Amino acid sequence: MEPSRKHRRTSYGADVVFTVKGIQYHGFSRDLSAGGVFIETDEHFAVGQKITLTIQLCHTKRLSQFHGRVVRITEDGIAAEFS
Repeated sequence: MEPSRKHRRTSYGADVVFTVKGIQYHGFSRDLSAGGVFIETDEHFAVGQKITLTIQLCHTKRLSQFHGRVVRITEDGIAAEFS
C-alpha cells in the first residue's frame, strides 16, 4: 500500500525543462502536485541538488518557474520537492 500524500497529484503529461547547476535538461512529467514533481529523465543527479523547473501550467499560456531540490532518485528519473 502506498503511503498517503500531503498534496493531491494533478495530471500533467508534458515535456518539462529544468536546470541543475546552471545546466538545462529536458524530461517528462506525468503529474505534479503543490509539493513537487517526478521527472522522467536518463540524466544523473544527487539527492539534495537544487533544481529550477520551468513549465506551462494548464490554465495559463505563461511559463512558470518553480524552485526546489531533488529528494529521490529512481532508475526512471528524479523526484523534486518544491521550496
